[in-house]
Amino acid sequence: MRIRTLMPATIAAAVLGLTGCSPETTAASEKSTPTPSPSASESTASPTPSSTQATPTPTPTVEIDLSSYAGKTVGEAIEAAEERGLEYAVYLARSSATVTSPGSKSEAYASGEKVCRQLLDAGEVNDDFDVAFLVAQDGHDCDGKPLPKPKPKPVPAPQPQPERTSAPQPPASSTQCGPILSNSGNCYNAGQFCRNADVGSSTRAANGRIIYCRDGAGQARWQY
Repeated sequence: MRIRTLMPATIAAAVLGLTGCSPETTAASEKSTPTPSPSASESTASPTPSSTQATPTPTPTVEIDLSSYAGKTVGEAIEAAEERGLEYAVYLARSSATVTSPGSKSEAYASGEKVCRQLLDAGEVNDDFDVAFLVAQDGHDCDGKPLPKPKPKPVPAPQPQPERTSAPQPPASSTQCGPILSNSGNCYNAGQFCRNADVGSSTRAANGRIIYCRDGAGQARWQY
């Protein structure tokens, strides 16, 4: 029965000899363990954002909007575009013209020409303009088709000119005047001298009237 009593004490002594330390030593070692210090990276302070940083100025934008000037003059349309600060261009009108494919530019145009159509680049897809005005090419309509040639005016036929006919001259015969004629064979007229031998006679003058040879103041004359 003793042997059973001594055995537990012997085993306990062997365990203490193997460990070589007491409970007090273990507690002291735990107390002497140094606490790790914070690393330099952890102690570095975060930078504070500067309150003096400049705010960028916003770029002013131009609203691409313009009422239609179709039917009005090019001069009026250009003036309105300039007032709104829009870049404009003038193109030759054709039915298939679009913002991305406007066609050919008009090299010369008058301010009084009418605008056929207007292209507004609201989506800013064309670098050449904000708004384009389309005018008709010379000899073409607003769709770019040639204008019909005017029909030539009919030339009136020349009117026949009436033939000019001179009035028939009465022949110098005794049927128109006479029967008494001058020595040269011509008709007498009233007021002309007559021969003394014809005094008291009558004859027919050149105008067909009857004249008489009368003696007056010493000189005979043909009278009515």
